Amino acid sequence: MLGLFGCAGKRAYFYQPVETKEPKVFYKDFKETVRISPVILPQIVARPQITTLGEEDVELIIDEYNRWGTGLDRLIVQVINDNLSNIFENAM
Repeated sequence: MLGLFGCAGKRAYFYQPVETKEPKVFYKDFKETVRISPVILPQIVARPQITTLGEEDVELIIDEYNRWGTGLDRLIVQVINDNLSNIFENAM
């Protein structure tokens, strides 16, 4: 008897951090330029899988089924930029 079996593994979920909706500090008269440099992450966390520290911060847990929607370095810059735009009214 020949049977066909498909891979019925776990489903992957994708996440994206978002900016703070209501900043605690607000600067409407800020007139300086703020530039965000590219973010450089350690290779161990610059991966699509979400990584967390385990017990006592000595174990690195790599979650194969919970992933970032795009490169984490780009997501970090985007969220910082969005947060600064919310804090500084005249930000470009």
